[in-house]
Amino acid sequence: MNEMHGVPEGSRNNTAASMAGRLLRKFSEEEAWQKLERWNGKNQPPLPTKELRSVFDSIRKYPRTQNNLPTNPPDQIVAMILGNPEISLFKNTKDEAYIRYPVNDWKESWLLSADVVRKWIGKQYYEAYGKVVRTDAIKNAVTTLEGIAIYTGKEFALENRVNKNEDDIYYSLSNKRWESVHITKDGWKVVSETPVFFTRYQHQSPQVYPVNNGDVKKVFEFVNITNDEHRILFIVLLVSYFVPGIDHPILYLYGSQGAAKSTTSRFLKDIIDPSEVSIMEMPKDTNSLIQNLYHHWFTTFDNVSTLSSEFSDLLCRVVTGTGYAKRKLYSDDDDVFYSFKRCVSLNGINLQAYKADLLDRSILVQLERVPKDRRKYAEQLNKDFRAALPGILGGVFDTLSAAMKVYPDVDIKEVPRMADFARWGYAIAEVLGYGGEEFLRIYTENAELQHDEVLDNSIIGSFIRDFIEVQPQKTWEGTATELLKEMQDDDMYGKREKELPANPQTLIRRLNEVKTTLEEKDIKYISGQGSGKKITIWKVGENTVTSETSSPEPGTRAINYDDDAF
Repeated sequence: MNEMHGVPEGSRNNTAASMAGRLLRKFSEEEAWQKLERWNGKNQPPLPTKELRSVFDSIRKYPRTQNNLPTNPPDQIVAMILGNPEISLFKNTKDEAYIRYPVNDWKESWLLSADVVRKWIGKQYYEAYGKVVRTDAIKNAVTTLEGIAIYTGKEFALENRVNKNEDDIYYSLSNKRWESVHITKDGWKVVSETPVFFTRYQHQSPQVYPVNNGDVKKVFEFVNITNDEHRILFIVLLVSYFVPGIDHPILYLYGSQGAAKSTTSRFLKDIIDPSEVSIMEMPKDTNSLIQNLYHHWFTTFDNVSTLSSEFSDLLCRVVTGTGYAKRKLYSDDDDVFYSFKRCVSLNGINLQAYKADLLDRSILVQLERVPKDRRKYAEQLNKDFRAALPGILGGVFDTLSAAMKVYPDVDIKEVPRMADFARWGYAIAEVLGYGGEEFLRIYTENAELQHDEVLDNSIIGSFIRDFIEVQPQKTWEGTATELLKEMQDDDMYGKREKELPANPQTLIRRLNEVKTTLEEKDIKYISGQGSGKKITIWKVGENTVTSETSSPEPGTRAINYDDDAF
């Protein structure tokens, strides 16, 4: 583009500042202003004279040499940035400095320290002064600009992919033009300018343009969920992932081999938060997990076989927005504090390893094996999904917009876990035709399913659940060795020899893993008192009789070992 011939709307202020700098370098202020006015007449359309003069005056007001310009490149860069009214400096809630500047007919917001900003500054400097600027000059100027942004700039809450302004929701398409979808109770539209800001990461992929009158339920053409109640939970949760600022349950997808768990996770990622990294493996360290979650609005972890207590606790923090601190790189004293809410999906995990707190923040959805007559080659399946995606996404926004009308009037009498999600889920289910009360019933009953699934996936848990039902007065007392012998002699469980605990110590450890889940099914156990070190297991609410007491003394372990266990 030849700027001497004028520029289109959206580029005028930025180019005018560069042009003013060049003209002032060669001419007197009067001549420079006259030439700038003539140049402005070629713009499409021209800038108003008052606005053009403001740009010109902001460039000429800094200390200058005989040509009325700064001679030091860092000072020239700072003057160029501060003198352009279309460029703004601000900070986020973590006191990180940002810059927002025009590019063609849109605006971009980046960390001042980002490499893309340094390249943009280099381009602007060359256009203004006709020469290349050194990297260290850019670095020095950026340091000054960061201080200005942090100490004098406004503070904004930058969000990843979704954001909110009062009652309106904004969804970033993360495309080249920096467009967003503006959703209100009256509808939605694609916009270029927003009153909110978004973070931008290199891994993010541009989202497709949504289409009007779409259908979010078309997602079921690509997801094989046959249980009607699970379909309701799945689609309500999907739409809710576009609502910022609330706690979202973790979606746990389970099913047999061939149920397309990984494919379903990838399609969900493409609908909610497209990225070059569609599905992830669980990282090995906490800092990597924090960074992965922070950089994605919706993260899908695929084929997770184990989950440590530390990772489980961290995922609980992420879905509820609790803060987390980690040591700042190259610093012994400074911590970096993270406080953010994200959406998470898991598949492949052994539910026995699911901690109770994490289970309480999850929704379980079962996928079925894809029937042979519905199977497609991956290339065709992906092609069909890409073709349907604009309509699915448009259906999400249609549903969300309508739910925003319903939401203020939703008043749940008996508030379940994750109350804000439940309220939004009620509104979304009403709009989709399932009914809010039906959703609440299914959502509540899903918690019972979670406990059953955990026990079904644990030979210890399922044995205790079945074993206690056939005991006199639904109570049993004995040692760990005797309990293991009961399992080995059982007609059903004894045949699963490879799954049985190898020794009493292992039995005790695995029994403690499902302790909380058994308690949710009204099954409790304690260690006995005295030298016998007996285990007492009973069903709460039944006519049980224990040899000692119904509750352990303070400091008593949940399980004691018999002498044969060592």
